[in-house]
Amino acid sequence: MDYILGIFNSINLGVVLFVLIIGVYSFLSFFIIYHLIRFGTGTLPKITAFVFFAGAIVLVMIAIIAYAKLDMSSTIELFKKAMIKTPFYPR
Repeated sequence: MDYILGIFNSINLGVVLFVLIIGVYSFLSFFIIYHLIRFGTGTLPKITAFVFFAGAIVLVMIAIIAYAKLDMSSTIELFKKAMIKTPFYPR
């Protein structure tokens, strides 16, 4: 039981969320590209799909590079300071 709890304690939630978001984004990009190519008539939908696909790859690379350079400890501290300065008032 302690082994299982140790695994859950060692999982970085930020990495899991990042991989999940990138996975969903990649799936939706593929879904749109597939349908543009499959059901498009003429060459314009195929060119549009290629441009969309290239843009999707560029955006994923930018997100990966930005996440790799992000210092999570300073980001967490920034959120903690923002939560302390901004009190929550329930309605």
